[in-house]
Amino acid sequence: PGAFDGSDESVVLLWWAALLVNSLLQLKWFFTVKENLPTLNGAQRKRFLCAAAYLIGSTVRALYPVNWEVRPHACMFNTSYIGSVLGGELVDRVLATGMELAIAHLVVSAIADVSELHAR
Repeated sequence: PGAFDGSDESVVLLWWAALLVNSLLQLKWFFTVKENLPTLNGAQRKRFLCAAAYLIGSTVRALYPVNWEVRPHACMFNTSYIGSVLGGELVDRVLATGMELAIAHLVVSAIADVSELHAR
């Protein structure tokens, strides 16, 4: 049990373990970079917070992998201990929407910066 044997369950376990490790490494890198950055101006601080929201949201979602039999389109699942709060659909959708808005802001902000550079 828990070992990679090529079954669907072990492939999913390997996939979600890789997502979790990746998310944790990104968070570690993110907060290391934060300590080394000089004071951020307003726009940079907003972008930094958007990136933080995305990384923290993806880490939380990686902690609760898909239970395909119960909710095929969700990234969190019900457990008897924390399912009523963290496994709920409302929390899942709030996290997903917050992450999508953060990425959208980062993309729009990058496009605005490029447009501003070309306008000079």
